[in-house]
Amino acid sequence: MWSEWFHELSEEDLEEGVRDFNWSSHELTVRFGDLANYLMLDDLDGIEFDFYEAVDQAVSAGQPPEQVGALYGEFDAESLRSEFADLGWEGEEVLETELDFEGARLLSMYMPRVLTEEDRLLYGRQNADLESDTSATDDERIQEQLDCLGDVVAGAITGGIAVGVAPDDDDLPRGVICAEGDPEELSETIAQEVESGASWRNGRPYSEYFIDPEEDPHGELARVYVNFPEVGEDDARLPYNLFNLHFQQDLPGLVDEADAEFQDLMDDALDSPLGGEDNDDDAEDQ
Repeated sequence: MWSEWFHELSEEDLEEGVRDFNWSSHELTVRFGDLANYLMLDDLDGIEFDFYEAVDQAVSAGQPPEQVGALYGEFDAESLRSEFADLGWEGEEVLETELDFEGARLLSMYMPRVLTEEDRLLYGRQNADLESDTSATDDERIQEQLDCLGDVVAGAITGGIAVGVAPDDDDLPRGVICAEGDPEELSETIAQEVESGASWRNGRPYSEYFIDPEEDPHGELARVYVNFPEVGEDDARLPYNLFNLHFQQDLPGLVDEADAEFQDLMDDALDSPLGGEDNDDDAEDQ
């Protein structure tokens, strides 16, 4: 299970084009997934719609070809549906189109299936099952992680590990790491690694990414809050490092857990004979 969402920029920032080096860099718009690089365009593959300005929240779950997502904001659902239909999307409730590899049309690759509603646009890859009355918050598989993250403005959950970012009392980004394991022991391990450990990928100390770890176990999960150091001439804080390390399975104190999860997947794959059971039987007959 993979879930992601993003930070809502203020209307003032958008209108004035002011960059807040603590919040509005690419790390939090990346929760749009594959669409992130295109959302600043006023004309997205023939649809005259400013997604970046109109969208207040976004969430995505899963991986292609079953990946699904939802964009929430001030939509003219009827107009948006008409624009998709004009581009060749067809259907009654859910509109669909074929993948257009020859023309490399962006929307046909990332939104081959869409469902428009009053305040949201549901979309999915070619094998996605779009249902209008479902919510990630009702999914029991990630409920514990959601509770642990709390009211974050950006977050990602995969396997038994969840990360998120929320504003502190000074409206500065503060990170949170939640993970399955002994709540007390693993929380302590994560905090110690933040202060004295290093990335196994590049050897950089975790203290260059995070500072001020605070252990706060939550139920059956380990939980550690972290702050982000100021870097560069703009004294920017870089919460995207939290997400990058999560995606790279390189979070402090959790590398072993990520390796174990990967090893379980490999063991399952090796236990399944190539080509299926019938192929294995044929090999024995020879």
